[in-house]
Amino acid sequence: MKKILFLLLLIFLSESYGFTQGSEDREAKLLEIKKLEREILKKKAQAKLSQRIRVYSGYDSNVELTSERKNNTFEGFLYSLDFKKPVGEQLYFKADYDLDFKDYNKITDASTLLNHLKLTLANKFYFCELGLGYDLNWLYYPKNDYDFLLHKGFLYLTKEFPKKTYHRLEVYYALKDYQDRKALGDSLISSQNKTRLDRRQGARYTLTWIVKPSLALRFGFSFYTNNSNARYLDYYDYKIFGPSAYLYLKLFKNITSYWGVSYFQRDYQERTVTSANFKQKDNLYIGKTGLVYKLDRNNSLFLDYTYRENSSNDSLQEYSESLVSWGWQYRFK
Repeated sequence: MKKILFLLLLIFLSESYGFTQGSEDREAKLLEIKKLEREILKKKAQAKLSQRIRVYSGYDSNVELTSERKNNTFEGFLYSLDFKKPVGEQLYFKADYDLDFKDYNKITDASTLLNHLKLTLANKFYFCELGLGYDLNWLYYPKNDYDFLLHKGFLYLTKEFPKKTYHRLEVYYALKDYQDRKALGDSLISSQNKTRLDRRQGARYTLTWIVKPSLALRFGFSFYTNNSNARYLDYYDYKIFGPSAYLYLKLFKNITSYWGVSYFQRDYQERTVTSANFKQKDNLYIGKTGLVYKLDRNNSLFLDYTYRENSSNDSLQEYSESLVSWGWQYRFK
């Protein structure tokens, strides 16, 4: 683009101040400008594809998230693919796919295989970016019947204001289909003749501030409601909301760190605590931190730690968990 502007300036000066070198020179310059324009448009129209694999291990202090606190080690493998293709002057299509297998060594019921596909179509306007898409999560448990499909349709708007400060507002509607689990009937020990199906509606706002190349901050707030077809006390009907904050900091040339905290309050619509008749309320606290050490352009090592604690007015629903994982990542270039 700079070359095009420079050539246009030369033509303007030559016409304005009498330094014309003839019609043949002007035509040659115009042809060169058109050639550069074609190259730029061709480059913009090229699809971008990135892939990475991650091999990891870890330790979970409370695999089932209960007061019994059963701990176990695990290994896993992750494959990710990101594809982006312009389909117009400002319109683009994006597809993201993840395949994540996590295997617990002793508590094999918790082992999972996740297939995740996200499709997005977005248009960049002068003042913002507007997009919509479909998000599919299929979580498969080889050793039990907790499998589910989560279908989500979403609409979002992003805006940069002021410079290097990005706002994003997203609204969505989702269906969570528990393929092998029956919906609760009129008690905790009875079932309906249909599988459990949850409907969710929610919104999420995030603000990302790129303070400098080595420092970024992100703040967010989420809200959604969950409505299930379980009959007993509308057992899985609730609303959940809360803020989050993250900090990304480049400590050294090849070492990047991050810290994050979040809080979510879950208010059940009709569900009561185990030994009383007042409604259940939970407060979930999450803290995260991690390091990424970049070995070279393609290879990196990582270490992640997550702490979760659920505080509830029903003592049977309280738990805490520490999860640490480490591994190697390879990014294809």
